[in-house]
Amino acid sequence: MQAAGSNTENKIVPTQTVSVHGIPSGMLEDDVLQDLLTIHFQKAKNGGGDVKRVIYPTRVKGVAYVTFEDYKVAERVLQKKGQILVDRRLPTSFQLKVARYGEHIFACAAADLDLSPFCKCWPLKEVVKELQERVPDLSFGSLTSHGHISVEGPFPAIKLLRDVLLHTYNMAQKGCDCLSERDRGTPNATIDSMEQESGSHLESSLSFSQESYFESQTLIIDTDVYLFMIKVLKKEFQERLSKYNITCDETREDGITMLTLKAVASDPKQVADAKKEIQVLSDQLQSTLRKERIHLDDTNECQSIDKCIGMKPMFPMVLIVPYRKYIDLIGPAADVAKFMQASKDMSPGKDQDGQIYRSSR
Repeated sequence: MQAAGSNTENKIVPTQTVSVHGIPSGMLEDDVLQDLLTIHFQKAKNGGGDVKRVIYPTRVKGVAYVTFEDYKVAERVLQKKGQILVDRRLPTSFQLKVARYGEHIFACAAADLDLSPFCKCWPLKEVVKELQERVPDLSFGSLTSHGHISVEGPFPAIKLLRDVLLHTYNMAQKGCDCLSERDRGTPNATIDSMEQESGSHLESSLSFSQESYFESQTLIIDTDVYLFMIKVLKKEFQERLSKYNITCDETREDGITMLTLKAVASDPKQVADAKKEIQVLSDQLQSTLRKERIHLDDTNECQSIDKCIGMKPMFPMVLIVPYRKYIDLIGPAADVAKFMQASKDMSPGKDQDGQIYRSSR
């Protein structure tokens, strides 16, 4: 098995790679979980086959990348339902979510929910079951005695979960005796209309504001998208804020940025209009941006960072985010690909699987 941090054969091949969500982080050593994932996805009963590499841990908690020797195996794993990770060293079995290794900027997000406001209306286990049915793309952790539960999954599913929670809380406020009394239709209504209907918001780690609808609005955005928005599109983003005369506070956690928009002028309804416009921009970027990662050689770490920063004028639409051991590149797919190629061309003696490899999410 190839370790995650090795410099050989580290290039991810999207057609042969899947992302795996719902890994029980922290329960076992990282290298043990990496071995368990390798064994799991080598088994034919799980749709698996020869595993080329498992990258774990990754930047997103509870997420791994599994690359197979044959792209047909990756396709088979994607079609296999009920991926359950089982091992005697784990306290219980864990359901894994397997997704195609995509080209979009995000793969997974995580949040901690406080469901205690529902306990006066329904048993919390029933609430969790309802959420699992309504948002099947999410992985749910164990419910604590205080009513908290962790959730993990694709970012759009996290946003849908917020819709479902608001709708459910609204029905609780109306005095439904059981969850079965609720409208079972898909919650296609927007967050805005639900917030207007409910009048007060559920306070949870997803930060549902308790201020009135028009005075304050919250917006959840993938952090990488937000960084691109405020740094590469800084002028456009600031113009949108000034046009509506609002302030914007941010809170970042687990790859998610929660924006709180508040009115400054006498017309607080502008907050809702600003929220919609920023959401449209966020959705557009989320579907077009790509992220690549350049891992740095310990021997020339500063030189590599300086080289990338020096290339910035040639690629104004690429956001460079330096870290100690790697550099993240965020931008339109074509621009990022050209940046990666230019970086390789400027590194004589480095083969394709050397110091630079793709790690988009």
